[in-house]
Amino acid sequence: LMHYGFVVHDNPFDSVSLKRPQLNEELPDYAQRAKLAQKLSLLSNTFFQLSRPQDPFFTVKELLIAFRLIEGAPSDVKAAGLDPHVFAKPFSLQNEKKVVRAAMKYLKMVLVKYNTTAEEDRAILSNAVLSSNAQYAVMLRMEEKVILMQNIAYLKGLLKSKTEL
Repeated sequence: LMHYGFVVHDNPFDSVSLKRPQLNEELPDYAQRAKLAQKLSLLSNTFFQLSRPQDPFFTVKELLIAFRLIEGAPSDVKAAGLDPHVFAKPFSLQNEKKVVRAAMKYLKMVLVKYNTTAEEDRAILSNAVLSSNAQYAVMLRMEEKVILMQNIAYLKGLLKSKTEL
């Protein structure tokens, strides 16, 4: 919207800008995790783009890497040393369930910060007489929520598949 002046409904390349989740500074191994976060470019004061699950550059994996660093057992993080590639794969089934739940909780927290639901936005778009700018703003807000909901659904499916193992 900001770059082009319009919104394409269901654009497969749309994304939501999210602030990276933060490391808990009270962790006993915070210093090592902070070094790894820097090496993985996962600094908490930066943002990343969360895309739709069907996007070929699907970015929820980046969120899972961040939560593996945050939620990983101290022994797993210590064993990783400063090798960032270790976080691309789950440490264990039990830890990965914890990681997926944390990522879902994070996305749900982002979603509830919106003043309206996607359904309410659809109703606004279909019932209200809006200027084109207002219409595009509501459409953009709705698309962001849809992307968040699609990623939550993807994570729920991932969690279910891990539970069935």
